[in-house]
Amino acid sequence: MQNAQSEYCFYSFGFIYDEYNIPLSNALVEIYDKDIRQDKMLGRVNTDAKGFYSFRFIGQAADPEYKGPDVFLKVYPSGIQNMHVKSKIWFNVKEFTTIDFKIDNTEIKPLNEFDLLSDSLSGPVPPQYMNEIWETFTDDDVNFIAGESYLTETSVRALLSSFKFAKITNRNLRLSQFKNIPNKLLAAFFYGLLSEGIPNNIEKIESMQKETIRSTIKRAVDKNIISGRILLSL
Repeated sequence: MQNAQSEYCFYSFGFIYDEYNIPLSNALVEIYDKDIRQDKMLGRVNTDAKGFYSFRFIGQAADPEYKGPDVFLKVYPSGIQNMHVKSKIWFNVKEFTTIDFKIDNTEIKPLNEFDLLSDSLSGPVPPQYMNEIWETFTDDDVNFIAGESYLTETSVRALLSSFKFAKITNRNLRLSQFKNIPNKLLAAFFYGLLSEGIPNNIEKIESMQKETIRSTIKRAVDKNIISGRILLSL
């Protein structure tokens, strides 16, 4: 049934996330108009570096609707048209509609604690001092960063220790079971252990059983303290 809404411009926009709640950059996103017997593609775009996308289409581009277009997304995480995932249908969308989508169709969680806190370091710690601070931080450094960033001293100490342990691991052949993990993800790994009460001691962590490490990290992931991506490396 044709109505005045078919003349309107519609804007659909949002963020695309992977299964670990990380924004997906350069993912190919297609938007479709859903009808009872057919689907009509309305547009195609790639997400930006922060996982954001946006579409604009005229109501007439969609088939005549009773109230408004019914749309769904197809997302190609690798950025090319091979394996894709399909969203639910958003019925009777308005002129401006936010459609955030996680590729495993589960709940989108807030940014995990580790990534949120590590992003906070960029303010009080200039980039040229970051590596030095990670390796040789003092109580005064912890106090200063906590004051500048409004983080607790406990969180700052755990965060700096995590990056320090990651750097030690990358230089230490004895910790070979963790050698292939990227540096920031490895720091998240250590932060997850420390957040679960594991002693702030690299030698004790090194001596832990693999099953204990994995179960501890799994608890930290379930609490959204660190990204679940780390589980792929254990």
